[in-house]
Formats: sequence, structure tokens, C-alpha cells
Amino acid sequence: MQEVPLAITTLKYFQENAPDYHIAVAGSFLGILLHGGTGFPVGKVDSLTLYPLSFSEFMLANNKKHLLDALRDYKFVETKQ
Repeated sequence: MQEVPLAITTLKYFQENAPDYHIAVAGSFLGILLHGGTGFPVGKVDSLTLYPLSFSEFMLANNKKHLLDALRDYKFVETKQ
């Protein structure tokens, strides 16, 4: 989104004309801050901040709990979940 400053404004009109669709986009707000003068659709955007997974979370997300348990037995991995 940060590479095309008018993309968020364009999506606002898309939402108004096709409200049954839900659009997910990724990017940083840094791009919006760098391109002043573009409209931000207040009330039309839900923001979600995502953080990287820990190794344990990654293993669990990939259905590798048995490997994670084995590593914990050898104390290679943190013990909290």
C-alpha cells in the first residue's frame, strides 16, 4: 500500500460501491505518512498489527507439537507457551 498512495482512497470507493466484499491489504502506515495529501478513509479501515512468531508458536502452527515437546525435553527451547 505504501508504494501507491492513492490505493487506500481507491479502496474506499470500492467499499462504497461493493460493500459485500471484504478486502485485506498489507503495508506500513509509514507510506501514508510519507505521501501527505492523500485521503485516509476514516471509519472504513480496521487495522491489525502482526508480530513475528516465536519458534514455539511456529512449531505449533505447523502441527509439530511432538517435535517441540522433544526439544523441550532436551531444554533447547523455551518452556513457556
